[in-house]
Amino acid sequence: MTHPLAELLGSAVLVIDGHGDVLDRASIDNAGATDIARQLIAGEELAANVRASSVGHGWLAAVSDPYTSLFGQDEHDLLDAYAARMRIALERREFARHVAASTAYLNRLVDAMLELGPVSSADGHREPLELRVVAR
Repeated sequence: MTHPLAELLGSAVLVIDGHGDVLDRASIDNAGATDIARQLIAGEELAANVRASSVGHGWLAAVSDPYTSLFGQDEHDLLDAYAARMRIALERREFARHVAASTAYLNRLVDAMLELGPVSSADGHREPLELRVVAR
């Protein structure tokens, strides 16, 4: 069974990171995928049946064969649209990592400030504070 993107974009698809490592591939052997990755990293011209679109620090590539339609403007636009969605998903994941790291840092900062001493001279008691609730 072929991958749905391979059926839409050509006969095979692959995802390559910025270092030339093949992250995922469908309907293409490892040697063929590695060769396309090497060409992309080296900046070489790709074969006429290969189309690649940038996804941030990597590429989404599609390969056609004699039994799939040649890459016309519709196929180019579709590949670019999927690449844009993939790029947005990767950026969203990276943003979520930054938010999680910032939240953890702020939690540590508040805990450190509370450890320094009471905020006022009045007697008080400490309660755990969940910053995620306060931030909303």
